[in-house]
Parts: sequence; structure tokens; C-alpha cells
Amino acid sequence: MFEIDDYTGYASITYGDYKLITGKPDENHSGYLGGDLRGVIDSPPSYVDAIANSKVYGALHSIGRTIDTNFLTLRNKTIINCDVSATSICYPSNNTVCLFNIIEDPCETTDLSGTYPELVASMQSLLDVEMTKMIPRILPTVIDPMSAPSLHNFTWDTWID
Repeated sequence: MFEIDDYTGYASITYGDYKLITGKPDENHSGYLGGDLRGVIDSPPSYVDAIANSKVYGALHSIGRTIDTNFLTLRNKTIINCDVSATSICYPSNNTVCLFNIIEDPCETTDLSGTYPELVASMQSLLDVEMTKMIPRILPTVIDPMSAPSLHNFTWDTWID
């Protein structure tokens, strides 16, 4: 999986258990969040209630094909608690990269780029190939305030029909 920001030069690749980050992310917008829910205004809605009140659930219920909402509590098992006291957060620059084992370190607190230089080179090569396929966006980029997740059940969604 690739993430490439042609505007800032930030890019990442996830390959197997590892994630490589290159470029220079804007540290004003990439602070370590830990368990914080920044950007969420008020409390997020209940996931179970959102499903039970959805049009799809209603349509299935009307034909006798209800969904057992008990399995939705499994979502709570996906919560990851991070050690917010980590003091050595890796921010790549023009001369460095950051490599994380996202299975063993899902909070991305331990940079492994010095430990696995061959993996870094391999992943960087894959990322470089993908970057040659990129079509640069036209600037300036317009951010529509109507796209805010807080207006759409706290999810990123289409908002223009």
C-alpha cells in the first residue's frame, strides 16, 4: 500500500509487516496522538446504533434478514493503546527515512531503518517506481469545510451528490 503526497514530498509504503516513511511530513499536522481523538467534536456516535439505524439494516430487517449486532462489539478489540511517553518519535527528513514493524509496534515508536538497511532499500525502490506513475495535482488545493467527518457520522464520506 502506498501513500504519496506530491505537494509536500511525504510518502510511505506498507509492505508485509513493515512501513517505510520518507520525505518531510509537516510536524504541525503529524504530532504523536496516542489515544487522543483530535478532530472529533463531541462524542462519536455509537457504532451499534449507527448500524441499527442505517437504511441497509432497515431494509434487511423488513425482509426478515436481520444482522446480529452482537458481533459489532468485536470492534472494541481493535483498539490499540500507545505509550504516549515515547520521546524518540521518528520524523523523516530529506536525508533520513523511518521504518516501523507495524505488527509488533503499531504505534510506530521504534525506528528500525538502521537495523534493516536492505529492507529500506527494497521498499524505497518499490516506492520510487510507484512515484513515477503519479499524476501531480493542480494547485491550489481547495478544502471544502463540508467534508469534515463530524458532519458525516464521524467518517470520511462523499458529501456532494
